[in-house]
Amino acid sequence: MHPARALVLALALAGAATQGFAAEAPRPFTGFTSAEDEIAVGRAERPAILAQYGGEAGTARLQRYVAGLGDLIARTVDRKDIPYSFTVLNSPVVNAFATPGGFIYVTRGLVELADSEAEIAAVLAHELGHLAALHRARHDDRIVRNNILLAGLGAGRGGDELGHVLVAGALQSFSAEDEREADALAIRYLSRTGHDVTALHRMLGKLRARAALQAEMRGEKPGTADPFDYLASHPAPDERIARAAELAEEVVQGNGEQNHDGYLDQIDGLAFGDEPSRGIIDGRVFAHPVERIRFELPRGYFMFALPHGVAAFGPRGARILFDTAHTDVDTTARRYLVGEWSDEVSLSRVETIDIGGLDAATGIARGRADTGMADVRLVAIKGGSGVFHRFVFATPIAATAALSTELRRTTYSFRRLSEEESRALKPQTLRVVATGPADTVESLSARMPFGARKRERFAVLNGLSPNARIAAGMRVKLVTE
Repeated sequence: MHPARALVLALALAGAATQGFAAEAPRPFTGFTSAEDEIAVGRAERPAILAQYGGEAGTARLQRYVAGLGDLIARTVDRKDIPYSFTVLNSPVVNAFATPGGFIYVTRGLVELADSEAEIAAVLAHELGHLAALHRARHDDRIVRNNILLAGLGAGRGGDELGHVLVAGALQSFSAEDEREADALAIRYLSRTGHDVTALHRMLGKLRARAALQAEMRGEKPGTADPFDYLASHPAPDERIARAAELAEEVVQGNGEQNHDGYLDQIDGLAFGDEPSRGIIDGRVFAHPVERIRFELPRGYFMFALPHGVAAFGPRGARILFDTAHTDVDTTARRYLVGEWSDEVSLSRVETIDIGGLDAATGIARGRADTGMADVRLVAIKGGSGVFHRFVFATPIAATAALSTELRRTTYSFRRLSEEESRALKPQTLRVVATGPADTVESLSARMPFGARKRERFAVLNGLSPNARIAAGMRVKLVTE
């Protein structure tokens, strides 16, 4: 990473935060000149999407299953000028999207939230509806590509990752009209394939329940979708969910196919959550078993993974970036901060500090971004010979004083993990189990390795209420280590 580029991006990040990252004026998007042109764009974007979302998820069997299901639905779509392809992405983010040229993607996180073939078919059908209705063509091309590429949480290194955080706020949701039209088309497609047309209504309800729980765990008000969640780009207010139920009632259908058990067989054994080799996010806590480090964010901050660290959005436009850098020279934190990381940027108030017994240094910079002045604080923590853990805290100037105490607590929450703590950070797996006569939501959820809100997380994962009664012989999803 070029150090000057990192600082320039950090300053732009903080300033742009005050205005939703509107870093450049929108350019009109008039659509593609031909289907071949559209397909070429989607094909060119595919490698970056796969890299940003961790590649393809699960087994070849799962990929074939989803692709086959998508092909079945695509045969009922009226738009025939492009081919369609379907990919499960290896990301715990709950999202789905379509890119130009018929490329449709669904994340592992969303696949694991669904409980039946009909529910995942509803998601695929909805994305097919967006493509059929040419909804992408109504949006500014820059924002469309930010929606697609940046929601993957970045695959670049160093300054590129900071750049991803910079423009992530440009994520733009579909309009209510677009969503209604795609929902109507999805239900039409489900009816044509014989799938249960009520599945879309159920899936939207599950997405809402998950978003509400996640917001509560972050200390935010219910209904606040995180910036990369499905509901951020596909809003589902009460009116939309009610309309999906009404549309389903208008379709004449017998017992539509759900295929609950067959679908659970497909997802049994999938990896769940973050990969330990890239660090694990648990609410506001980030822990890395390989680097053996841990820190905690204040309430109200949403943290998400980058391939080489994490970033966070906070109140009043605050942004945090954390990563680990490796150098060829063994030096002090202060010399690294001033001489290598920020050698072309003038830092003020540089000082050496102690963080959990580790050598560290910090300094601040101020600069003008497109939307105003911003404060950026850099913190470098020496983790070993040639290893430095780095924080970038960016705040609009008007918010710096109010946010500085909590951000300082984040800095000093950083500590080394013991060997025992590192070993406890294990990969998690989604398992499908049959319930026994004595099982309850309480007893089943207690088996999951979550630190808090086990009951609620089990209920959301299985589309149940926290007080649901569990009948013997039910098949439910559990997360295990």
